Amino acid sequence: MFPPTAEIWGSVPVPADDSKPDLPLRLLIALAIYGSPSKALTLGQIYDALIWQFPWFRTHNKEGTWKSSVRHSLSRNGEFVNLKRSRGRSGLWTLMA
Repeated sequence: MFPPTAEIWGSVPVPADDSKPDLPLRLLIALAIYGSPSKALTLGQIYDALIWQFPWFRTHNKEGTWKSSVRHSLSRNGEFVNLKRSRGRSGLWTLMA
């Protein structure tokens, strides 16, 4: 997994006390996608980017609730587009152009 690019994440506040980030999840997802070299990520790579950047996601990694919220946000917000890949491979998520 790539580290998030400093240009993208540099102005995003990381809570000092490991509390949940005070930004909408869809914005964090969009930053993860936009900060990737290809501007497209699998669901697992989106999880990894959030875990890499925010301690809260690391400490709550075994819980399924935030991951379920990520999946819901991806499927329900029109700014995210799933690029299907062949033969059952996980699709890549990107941002609407």
